[in-house]
Amino acid sequence: MVETEIKMRSTSTSELPDLSHLPGLAVHLISTKVKSIVDYVRFRAVCSSWRSASPPKPCHLPPQLPWLMIIEEKTMKEGMGLFYDLWESKMRKIHLPEIAHMWCLASCRGWLLLAATGGQEVLLLNPLTQARIQLPPFNTEFKYLDDDTRNPFYDCLRLSVNKVTFSTDLTDPNCLIIVFHQGMRMIQICRVGEPCWTDVTGGPSYRFQKIHDATYYNGRLYLLYRKTMVNIDLNKPEESIVSYYEPEIKNFRKHFLEGKSEVYVVVAHPSIEEDEVDSAARNIKYGTKETRKPKMELYQFQEQSLKLNQISDTNNTAMFCGWGDFFLAVCCDEWDLVDCVGGKYIDVRGSWVQSNCHICSTKLGSGKSEVLCYLDAGLFIESLIWFQPSFG
Repeated sequence: MVETEIKMRSTSTSELPDLSHLPGLAVHLISTKVKSIVDYVRFRAVCSSWRSASPPKPCHLPPQLPWLMIIEEKTMKEGMGLFYDLWESKMRKIHLPEIAHMWCLASCRGWLLLAATGGQEVLLLNPLTQARIQLPPFNTEFKYLDDDTRNPFYDCLRLSVNKVTFSTDLTDPNCLIIVFHQGMRMIQICRVGEPCWTDVTGGPSYRFQKIHDATYYNGRLYLLYRKTMVNIDLNKPEESIVSYYEPEIKNFRKHFLEGKSEVYVVVAHPSIEEDEVDSAARNIKYGTKETRKPKMELYQFQEQSLKLNQISDTNNTAMFCGWGDFFLAVCCDEWDLVDCVGGKYIDVRGSWVQSNCHICSTKLGSGKSEVLCYLDAGLFIESLIWFQPSFG
């Protein structure tokens, strides 16, 4: 569980009110006013009567601002999950014995997807509640990057899982768990309790094309390719609907925005560092590396017209760019943080050289950036995943 710390004034015990005798209804009503998941954990840790009067899985909490999960070899071997809470500028450690022998591959709605060596053991884990859901082993082949590499600890790196998502809440017996892996060229689904995964990768003409991103919405899989977007009805996988991009966004990178209802697509206009041109051509054409700034645009998919329409007002939405260009959305309507994160995207930049890793905030549209913080230079970072804390 998350470490809690209650700080009180240096007053004698006799002068402090005994809050443990508050009526249960009053405690429950107070608990509904707590909006931060960390504060809620602290609230329930005050005493046993407060814990029993407040539900372990509250429904009133708004979507939480994400933590950055740092995949770091030393802490993982110790069975500790390392999370950076950007909003409290605090590193949080959560005891997770499972990750001592498993690798964290992806995150979705407060759950982590973990896999052991070779994908023979796969499970979903909620770090806050310690709840776990066993999944079938991955029925696919995994390859080493180097024939001479046989380190079991790094074997899970070869699983190449890009993303995981759920069709509904995991408590729904019909919930589909959808995993995208092997460079987004393979999509597998299963329900909790099923013995194996089912391959639902697109039809023959798409199977060997690289999928840039994929998501699930309302019974359909949506796949982003270089020139088209394809959506497939899982009840009729042989039938697919193809949408073509408008010329003005055709050649830019596109990714789905997770965390919002309906289907939203982020169009990424690259910074000069991301352009696929050599340094000589870059200097001749642009003069310096800083000429062009990165920016993001948000589009919503219209089912009737099969078109992407740009969303102009994104002031109440924050985007978080994660590992593999995965974008997570958080609606800021219920927070007092709209001025801080609304209309921006947050990402981690720099090489993975320890002292060169920093978290940046970039305005949508203009691409103006500022550094929010630098990650601990003493960490040896393998990868980074945005994790949105939830009680599941």
